[in-house]
Amino acid sequence: TGSTPMADTSATICSSLRTPAQRVRHRLERCPRWKWNHCPPSMECAISLMRTREGWALAQALRRRRLRMIRLGALRRYLAWQRRTQPRNAALQDLLDIVEDIASTLQTGNVPAAEVLDLFYEAAGEMRRDGRESAIKLMTAHAAKGLEFDHVIVMDCADWRWDQEDDRRLLYVAMTRARQTLTLMRSEEGRNPYLVDLGTVDGVQDQLPHARPSHRVDLECRYVMLGPAGVDIGFASRNAPSHPVHRAIAALRPGDAVEVKGRHVYSNLGQVVGRLAASVDAMPLQGGVASVVAVMVRTRFQTPEQYWPSLQVDQWEAPLVEVKTVVRSVDGDRMGEQSKRDN
Repeated sequence: TGSTPMADTSATICSSLRTPAQRVRHRLERCPRWKWNHCPPSMECAISLMRTREGWALAQALRRRRLRMIRLGALRRYLAWQRRTQPRNAALQDLLDIVEDIASTLQTGNVPAAEVLDLFYEAAGEMRRDGRESAIKLMTAHAAKGLEFDHVIVMDCADWRWDQEDDRRLLYVAMTRARQTLTLMRSEEGRNPYLVDLGTVDGVQDQLPHARPSHRVDLECRYVMLGPAGVDIGFASRNAPSHPVHRAIAALRPGDAVEVKGRHVYSNLGQVVGRLAASVDAMPLQGGVASVVAVMVRTRFQTPEQYWPSLQVDQWEAPLVEVKTVVRSVDGDRMGEQSKRDN
């Protein structure tokens, strides 16, 4: 596929390669990491940035300095250094982005710690609600009304019904969300009547791939996010402070490999670091490739009082995990066989 800078009415029409676009959408709908009306935050784990280990530590440090001035340059350098030591830590990148936004907005080098803390919580809330500005947002045309983006890709243009005025208007809405480039995709099997003459417009490129790509088995996968609702967030709290589970979790970093065996999560050293929530079906996760997305901080006062008698610590951590499992579908097998015949 491709796109070009658009004039007022320009667009790019692209054919899907070998898989019909509706199959792509069907797979995405079944994938729990995607939401059609709202792209999840970069953390992809449905918790506020300030509840991660990194956000919590920064908030505690700012509270201790509440009456002092904070040098934003020094804070930026510290977070940048942390980011270099943990390149797969998305929370550190988010915190660094917030510091840079604060510095560019306030146009000052020194800010009261209390004000910085408030700005962090405000920005983290916006990030949780809207996602990062640089994130790829997947949504319906209805949900995109009133929004604008630099680059827009409209999938499944062959699915729009040509005899429905509402569909024609909705396609127009989807196309006019773009500020710089617009890419429209259609399947080989269909041809959207609204797009028949669009290729004659100056500035539009109508592209058809010359070769079909081979089927890629590595794309036949499903991502399962074990966020706060997917793990037992109080697992570590029911163990004494000296229990090895606390040290094992403290050693984890975002991006570290873990393993789901049975209903427990194990570190790469074979130590238990978590347990699945009772509502999670553990069977499909066995043998999957798992990694830590974030480490969540919990306290006694964030816990309902009826659970207090079981708590043996006042503060603990819970790793949130993403598991990638292979999904072999009938369609995938057919495409693989067809690819072999084509080759």
